[in-house]
Amino acid sequence: MVYHCPCGTAEEVALLRRSGGDAAAATADLPHMKPEQLFSDATLRSVSTLLQQLHPKEVIVSKPDPLSKLHVQAVHKLTEWIESDGFSVEAVGDRATASFVLDGLAGRSAAAHLLATYVSSLRQGGDVSVLSDAVFYDAHLSELPGAVKAEAAPARPALPAAASLLAWERRHDMGMVLDTNTISNLEVVANLQDGSEKHSLQLYLNHCATHSGRRLFRAWLLRPASTARVIEARQQCVQFLIDHHLSGALGSSSQGGESASPPTAGSQSAMSVASTPSDSLKRRRSGGGADLDGGDVLGQFQSLAGIDFERYLSRLADMKADAAAGVAFVDPMVRYNKDLSIILAFIQAAVDMVEWASVLAARVGALPHAAPPLLLELLGHLTGARASLQAIIALFDREEAERTGLLVPARGTAPDYDAAVERLRDLEQQLHGARRKAQADLFRGAEVSFANVGKDLFLFEVAAADAPSVTPRGLVERTRTGKSVRYIDNALAALIEAHKAATATKSAALLAVLRQVAARICDHCPTLYEACSALSYLDCLMNLSRLAQRWERWGMPRLVAAGPEGAAAAVIRGRALVHPLLQTGRDRPAVPNSVQLDGATGRVLVLTGPNMAGKSTLMRTVAVNVLLAQLGGPVCGEGLALAPVDRIFTRIGARDASHKGHSTLYVELSETAELLTHATRRSLCLVDELGRGTSTHDGMAIAYATLQALQGMDGGVAPLTIFSTHYHSIALEQARRGGAVAAPSGGAPARVQLGYMDFALTADAHAAASEEATPTVTFLYQLVTGVCDRSYGVEVARMAGIPERLVREASGLSAQLAQQTALHEDLHAVSALLQS
Repeated sequence: MVYHCPCGTAEEVALLRRSGGDAAAATADLPHMKPEQLFSDATLRSVSTLLQQLHPKEVIVSKPDPLSKLHVQAVHKLTEWIESDGFSVEAVGDRATASFVLDGLAGRSAAAHLLATYVSSLRQGGDVSVLSDAVFYDAHLSELPGAVKAEAAPARPALPAAASLLAWERRHDMGMVLDTNTISNLEVVANLQDGSEKHSLQLYLNHCATHSGRRLFRAWLLRPASTARVIEARQQCVQFLIDHHLSGALGSSSQGGESASPPTAGSQSAMSVASTPSDSLKRRRSGGGADLDGGDVLGQFQSLAGIDFERYLSRLADMKADAAAGVAFVDPMVRYNKDLSIILAFIQAAVDMVEWASVLAARVGALPHAAPPLLLELLGHLTGARASLQAIIALFDREEAERTGLLVPARGTAPDYDAAVERLRDLEQQLHGARRKAQADLFRGAEVSFANVGKDLFLFEVAAADAPSVTPRGLVERTRTGKSVRYIDNALAALIEAHKAATATKSAALLAVLRQVAARICDHCPTLYEACSALSYLDCLMNLSRLAQRWERWGMPRLVAAGPEGAAAAVIRGRALVHPLLQTGRDRPAVPNSVQLDGATGRVLVLTGPNMAGKSTLMRTVAVNVLLAQLGGPVCGEGLALAPVDRIFTRIGARDASHKGHSTLYVELSETAELLTHATRRSLCLVDELGRGTSTHDGMAIAYATLQALQGMDGGVAPLTIFSTHYHSIALEQARRGGAVAAPSGGAPARVQLGYMDFALTADAHAAASEEATPTVTFLYQLVTGVCDRSYGVEVARMAGIPERLVREASGLSAQLAQQTALHEDLHAVSALLQS
């Protein structure tokens, strides 16, 4: 994949180069451009998000042009940022390449040239042609304020509504955006504690049966669907699979094999795994056809889980590329055996895949209810590969290849192979003639055979009892054992060398034939790849449908219209939602909560409550269930009605980024800036305790200003927001204003709803008489309407094991500060009343 930046114009680049790389001179002529603004933090966070999505093995950048200080700074800053995210970076190219990249910012040729330089540096020049098929990501890496952006590529024409659902999804569904912070805060692929997959959504939800299905589901988690058509099509399939008990048609990852290495050609254990399903199906059919209402016919095909179709296809493409490039090997038969095992295993697995799809299609067709269009399209791609598969099977005798471990071409189809065979036959006749002559002349008619010892071939071997006491003239004794003696005949050296050369030629010819077969298989790659992709897609849908079996409370989400806010606004109405990770491994069941974010009840929820009461968990619960709904699966709760969300923003947790030189407050505010810049009425924003990394007054001012800005965004239609805070005066201010704020544009009021996480206070029986007694807080984890005017941090300190003496002292100080704050608020209210 090629990632390049089409920013900038020819005049700007020429001006940079005319300045000799002097940033000050360039800035003087372009006052809008400053060196430190070449890559803003927002832009670099976009790079981090892309890297999180693609997870590349290596990032290739151009070496900086020493004539341009600005280019040097840009490459250095970009490299530092990427490496701080844990990805390796390699700078390639010489000065000419760097200059080409700098001069070519307005086009794709720069990135293609950079990759071509990199491939050439690896001495793989023949692979440069594949760059023409690379996927280009149009994105702006340099954000120069006021700069004229390169003209965007023309939009592709929209597909008609009746077009293929899969084709429509690829073209029009750009997916819900989850940036790096959101992926981390929601623990999508790794937990926050140690960065491993343990307790992540990826590990908990992804139980796909096939290797490619697991990869696709991970991609879905990182980029859920965002259009109603795709979400609804997936939901229909998942509901159909649940209703008709087809969720286990492929099994799950706990049942499927984990090894991705191909079986060895001729291996009985390797081939038995691949051949069992097909043989089983033939036995069923020979007995009168598959009983679709009886035993689990689909269960016979669980060996599909052990085959990675996508990687096998890529290995077949490698064989074809090796054939085109004429790559040679020291021992062709080692490569031959490996490649033949891949071809045989792939064909057998493809046969099983098509047969599995045929059985499933027959079962679906026999049901009284019509199958969803997406399911029929997927099954059509799978069964549609039958014609290609039959053409592939006709290429050679598969049973003979499995039995002998060789794919022997028919006579006349491979001239090099035929010539090598004839040459070997002639050489072997000469060698056997020499053996018979030695048997008669040197060993008095005793039985003589050929033996090999290490690299020494065609040694004369005779029984020890028949060996002469003196080594015959012209021979050299090589080895002697109690049973036999072996001799080297130097007169045969030329014949033996010729035999080795002919054997190598034959092996190379066999490998060339095998590569030709791989190339013929690759001719059907589009059809085969569509089938394999359909299998992965169907595996993901079945994985989603199995969630209903794992959860006690689940419901299929329902898509709704946005309402009075406008057709493009998001809506969330969840009933009794629970975080999926809280469903298992707990002594008591998780407390469900209902959350409604819309124009009627309020698009912004200001959330208060004690520490540890579950505010952050509620935020994650809403976001994760929205993610599940837009994957197309069930939600962990009684139900969810939504208008799709296009992006989830999270400002949760407190952490610094010392490797980037960012403090905790800076990280908080940069994430908030990203939210305020890009959030729309279709976004979901989770803001947790903003402003706690600085002084109380500054933090409260920042939090209040951010809340006001969110309410007035996008023409007065605020993004769906859950805003938790311990600045209770902010929530009380919203309560005094009736929970509604007039939009600055004079439009409809942007309503704000107020809620807190419920709790109960119980006094200590021994300290009840004391005025300084600190009550015990019991968390109920239930969202209720209203405002909580205390955070009960002192009570949580007691629960955490802080010494009782310190707890009582802190409780007294907290009460004094609370009284002073209340007095100031009362004086402010009286002053405002007098002034009015």
